[in-house]
Amino acid sequence: MEYYKNKSDYSGYEKHECGEAVKRIRQQIKRQSELIGNNLRTNYLGDDLENFITARDVLLDELVEHSDYATIAKCLEFFDKKKWYTKNSARTVGEKK
Repeated sequence: MEYYKNKSDYSGYEKHECGEAVKRIRQQIKRQSELIGNNLRTNYLGDDLENFITARDVLLDELVEHSDYATIAKCLEFFDKKKWYTKNSARTVGEKK
């Protein structure tokens, strides 16, 4: 995929050209997904882990195919630390199996 040589409009990546910004955002999302997956595995959350893995795989495949603003926003929302590491998150509410 070819990107513009312009600077990125995406918050936190304004100093990078579009292609480099997309590469860095993908890396950030992938790292965050791996961190959450490892944490869920550690806590033995059977169904929650399987649901996470399925959703993660779909989102990461979509991100590779279409790294547009909507897809990036969907991934960042799904892999948001607040969603996974707060008091009532799947990680803290789920039962160990």
